[in-house]
Order: sequence, then structure tokens, then C-alpha cells
Amino acid sequence: LQQERIAHLKEYKKGMMQRIFSQEIRFKDENGQDYPDWEEKKLGEVVKRKKGKVVEFTNNGEYPVIEIEYFNTGRIMNYTNTDNGVWCEEKDVLLLWDGSQSGNIFTNISGIVGSTIMRLRPINVNNVFLTLALKHDKLYIKSIREGSGIPHIPKDFLTHYVVNLPSLPEQQKIANFLSSIDKKIELEEEKLTKLKELKKGLMQRMFV
Repeated sequence: LQQERIAHLKEYKKGMMQRIFSQEIRFKDENGQDYPDWEEKKLGEVVKRKKGKVVEFTNNGEYPVIEIEYFNTGRIMNYTNTDNGVWCEEKDVLLLWDGSQSGNIFTNISGIVGSTIMRLRPINVNNVFLTLALKHDKLYIKSIREGSGIPHIPKDFLTHYVVNLPSLPEQQKIANFLSSIDKKIELEEEKLTKLKELKKGLMQRMFV
């Protein structure tokens, strides 16, 4: 039942994202008035990009490094002693640029980004909204990757990719709404983990 509850929430979020980004659902301001129409912008117009660098790993490093492993496992490494790397802040959007998982997007992370990652620093755009918009279009982004060996995002991606943007207040409302669903999913997944641990403990006691 708990697994079904989580699956239902994920489907609900997926459906709401579809309706929001197709503008079937629009939010209103505090006075009940419509926000302005969404505008089309080239991605390069709303972010400053900087590609990560190759970093030197060492066992006594002092800086956290976000590499391709983070996108696969969520683990941040702390083994570099370089102090001239490309630093990302929590407001930045990270796009995995090279590799089999290229096209994946994350935000709310801070550290030095490795050479497979492009740092996108938002300009007058909500970072959570931009992350959600790019994730919503992930299948398309992955479909335009290049390379017969290791796939990578095209160099002119930021020049040609178009993102639809509502006003900043509506971006914030959308970000808050979808983030609240994510928080609910996270809480329900924690409950599922506890239930699994409880079951495991009971089984161990039963078969001793």
C-alpha cells in the first residue's frame, strides 16, 4: 500500500507538470488576477554557462567535487585539493554534458563541478522552475545528443534551445507547488524505508 501511495504521488506530479508546462493550468496573483503571458526565451539568454574542469583528486582534499558519479548515485566526492575549479552554488542549475547519462539536470548543490558538467547560472529566472522545465523536456534534450561513442549535448544547445517562461512570481508559485509534491514523496519514501526495516527486523527475530 505504501509503494502504491508513492507511485500515485509520482503519477500525480507527472500529470500536473504536463498540465502546467502546457499552460492548461495557470496560477493567479494575490488579487486573483492572471499573470502575464509566458514568453519564449533562448536558454542562453537566461543563464550564464561555464563548463567544469578536470580536477586533481587526492585523499586529503578539502573541496567537495560534483562529478558524473553524483548523477548516478547522489554521492559527492571530497578528494580534490584544487582551489581554482569551477564552483557552483545552490542556485545554479547543473547539466550533465557528456556521458551515457548526459541530459540529466540538478540544482540545490554546492561544490566544484567536474569536466562532464555544465554550470548554468540563472539570470532573472527561478532556478527551481528552470530545473523543472528542463527535466520536463528531458526526453527531447536526450534525443538531440551527438556522438557515436560517448554521447554529449550539442555545443550550440544554449543558442537554439527555447524555454517558455512565465513571470517570476508565477515561476515561484509553480516551483513551490511542485516542490511541495516532491517533499510529500520524500516523506512517503522515508515511511517505506522504515516499514522495510521493520519487516527485516521482524523476519530476523522470527527465524532465529
